[in-house]
Amino acid sequence: MALQRRIRIEHADLFPAGACLKGAVEPVADFNAEQRSTTTTAHTVP
Repeated sequence: MALQRRIRIEHADLFPAGACLKGAVEPVADFNAEQRSTTTTAHTVP
């Protein structure tokens, strides 16, 4: 069951002890790259 709207939540409610980063931050998406196909393919289930 999917929700049809966003749920507002405060950062402190989700992370009561706080949150921090461990290690360096690196980009993972290349927005200048060519787009992948959005077509779907059927998969057979054994």
